[in-house]
Amino acid sequence: MSTNFQYQHAMDDDLLSSIANRHCTRVFLKRPVSQETIQAVLSAAASAPSSQNNQPWQVTVLMGKSRDALSARLCANFDQGGCTHP
Repeated sequence: MSTNFQYQHAMDDDLLSSIANRHCTRVFLKRPVSQETIQAVLSAAASAPSSQNNQPWQVTVLMGKSRDALSARLCANFDQGGCTHP
């Protein structure tokens, strides 16, 4: 069984390029999420399994002006071609 390596390589490049360049913009509601809802989600997440049960996650919740400032920094950094870290 022979395979056309050049064809396979071109297909791989197209696939990898498609994956790397994919961007999805979501629309979020301006309605705030209640503290009760946030606490319920975090409580449920704390029960989620992790590799070797090491529970490696850390969570920080920002609200109001702090959240807005971080969001603006992340969006500006992304728009300038930077990574998504603050």
